[in-house]
Amino acid sequence: MAVLSQFNRGGLKVFIDHGEGLMTCYAHLAKSIVQPGDELERGQAIAISGYSGLDAAVTFPFGVPHVHFNVWLNGEPVDPFAHQEHTGLWIAGELPAPATDSKSSFTPSIYNPSQVQQAIGYCKTPWVREQLLQQQDLHLRGAHTIIEMNYYPTRFTNRVNVYDKTYPRTPRFDLPFSSSEFQQVVFLDDVLPSLIRKN
Repeated sequence: MAVLSQFNRGGLKVFIDHGEGLMTCYAHLAKSIVQPGDELERGQAIAISGYSGLDAAVTFPFGVPHVHFNVWLNGEPVDPFAHQEHTGLWIAGELPAPATDSKSSFTPSIYNPSQVQQAIGYCKTPWVREQLLQQQDLHLRGAHTIIEMNYYPTRFTNRVNVYDKTYPRTPRFDLPFSSSEFQQVVFLDDVLPSLIRKN
């Protein structure tokens, strides 16, 4: 798990490694309530939502607090919802829901040292490349390389899967808050027709 604050790229962000090549990012936060390296329970709250970063500065006072949610599988951005031939990544099924218990099986992501090194070698920005190489722990170096490749893709001449293999797309995560604090997920395109009919 990592916590980063980058004004020009999503403000305060929490990154969670769900194991087996799956990583999520929560951006524009007001405050992180977890620390780098924490092991999290299923459904555990991780942050207080807010509106940090460049977006907040540009749209103030008209912007509203929100969370940008990113999902990366094998280092690549993916849609966590089921569609076409793709399996959804939510344990609850098609729509996300909080965990109903704290039990989970966690299989760590395994990074391939030579693949991580190759990915860093593709970085065109010397100070970023040096920053990545200074990470002594392979897991942190691999995770930060994925973060850089996804937030600053033009800094890399090529993309590399930094894991030991290509991990399958399987349901593995829940919403990060308790079920007592959650009503349901609705999509605007599902609600909009009924709102139009009422008016």
